[in-house]
Amino acid sequence: MEYLFGDASPSPLDRNYLEYLRDLLDFSVAVLRAHVTATQLLREADDRASAAAIVQGQLRSIGERLEGTLQNVAGPQTTTAVAQAIATIRASQARELQHAEQEVRTELERELTKANQAIARSGRRTTGSSRSFCSSTICPTALIGSAVGLGAGDVYVAKASGRSRNGLSWVLSLAIPSDHLFAELVRVDRVVPLLVVKLPQESGWVRKSVKLRGYKLAKEVLTEISFAPGSATLKLRAAPQEEAGYDIVRSAKTHQFCGQACRQGCRNRALRAGPRRQPGPGAALE
Repeated sequence: MEYLFGDASPSPLDRNYLEYLRDLLDFSVAVLRAHVTATQLLREADDRASAAAIVQGQLRSIGERLEGTLQNVAGPQTTTAVAQAIATIRASQARELQHAEQEVRTELERELTKANQAIARSGRRTTGSSRSFCSSTICPTALIGSAVGLGAGDVYVAKASGRSRNGLSWVLSLAIPSDHLFAELVRVDRVVPLLVVKLPQESGWVRKSVKLRGYKLAKEVLTEISFAPGSATLKLRAAPQEEAGYDIVRSAKTHQFCGQACRQGCRNRALRAGPRRQPGPGAALE
């Protein structure tokens, strides 16, 4: 952008500041709209919970009054027929009140689930907007990376990160849907049933030689997968908390992580990872 406001003074900015301001305002509006939506949904959920508590209290009060009435009717002179009728009424009213309370709880849980889902959808839209804004508007030349790895309790945690050439960096936490692959522990055989990696191994007693040996990795656990410009890394371990295992690295000179696999210039390497890591030359995956 060479000039601002139509005057003859050259602008020191190397970008369209007005477009940047427009995008910033649009992003701010999206964040505020998501906040207002979430606040309103939470307030409505609290109102429904309060109303449900009042209804449940009224149902319990009805049960207590009916029980008091039945106890007043029953007495020493109560005949067998009357006693049976009282027992039948007591059981019937208890059953009906429990059914009514269960319906109230079920309806409340259904409404709360809808509210939580709506809040989650709003949050995902805001996360996507913030990531797009950071990557394309604030720092269009920034390096973008993403990773999914096991956190506390062997639960996968996802994040996206970026760093611009002028030093500005950010990290975004990403939500993992309940029906996603990473919603539970992932073993390799769920993705690639028969994964075999050939690694160099020294063999021979007298005459030492290095040969490629095949390792079956179908039962390994995927503890982390990360993407960065030019490479992708998968960490496979026998158990979630083990340090030793295998790192599979896919690299290329010009690798674009846009959902499309590069077909030329890619190289796959498998590395032994752990306290005594021995990288060595990796072999192609089979």
